[in-house]
Amino acid sequence: MSRIIALPHRILATGITVVAFGDPGQLPPIHGDPFFTNANFTLTQIHRQAFENPIIRQAHRVRSGGTYERDGDSVRVISRLSADELRATDVVLTGRRETRMRMNAEKRRVLGLESHLPRQGEPLICLRNTRKHALCNGAIYYASRDLEAGDKTVGISTDVGDVEVHAVFLGPGHEYDNIELPPGGWMTAFSYGYALTVHQAQGSEFDRVLLLDEWFRDDRSRWLYTGITRARERLVIAARSDRDSGHDFPKERWRADQTDLARRGWIAKERRLGVRNDGRLRLPLCFCAHARARGEDRALRVG
Repeated sequence: MSRIIALPHRILATGITVVAFGDPGQLPPIHGDPFFTNANFTLTQIHRQAFENPIIRQAHRVRSGGTYERDGDSVRVISRLSADELRATDVVLTGRRETRMRMNAEKRRVLGLESHLPRQGEPLICLRNTRKHALCNGAIYYASRDLEAGDKTVGISTDVGDVEVHAVFLGPGHEYDNIELPPGGWMTAFSYGYALTVHQAQGSEFDRVLLLDEWFRDDRSRWLYTGITRARERLVIAARSDRDSGHDFPKERWRADQTDLARRGWIAKERRLGVRNDGRLRLPLCFCAHARARGEDRALRVG
């Protein structure tokens, strides 16, 4: 990490001219502060051609403190998530790690993938830079072959061809296990990339995005803006009915709901996302606390 922090200073020390572009409306880095904090120029005007894009229009709404809404066929807001909708999306964006792990497992289930190990063509997120193969932490790659138990390397498709990378694979439910990797940058780790947190997805874009609206902290507007702008062509936001209408619950009520629901045993931490007997999809506590507090069913129907 210290090398990464020192890199901009080393570049500037060469005396070359650096032109840096950024978006102050997005979330800050997970660790540390942005290196460039004071802009020489700030672009504030959205040109007509860009503002005609429904995704950009909704991103501007939430960045300005407003609420998102359905916008043609490119931006949809739903309260029931179908299996077909889940299959059709390129990535599911979440607010919480627990939700991400559950959605990784659920996406593989609806695709009919039973093996815990990646099959050829599945998306994998890289969890550490590897200089040997020029793989970047946080980037999405695709498995070039089926991974078998006992394999020491993971086959990855890159822009320059398929490579075998010495790596640890963290399967469903273990995406955030602590692992010790040897120094030197020759070994990395991968986990499934069907679902990412919005923080993880910064810097990436996808044609079709499913955003689970479950972030209600002080930086909610920045979180929504960052999530919405990950989509290039189609955005689906899964939200409760109160979110559709743009009404927010106070934070105090939200925290009270969480405490009360946990005490009454509505959600257990170890419970994984799954489909109930009535065909509905279990969602984590943060996504459905308000619905249960209002006496509504806390699951989205799948299929």
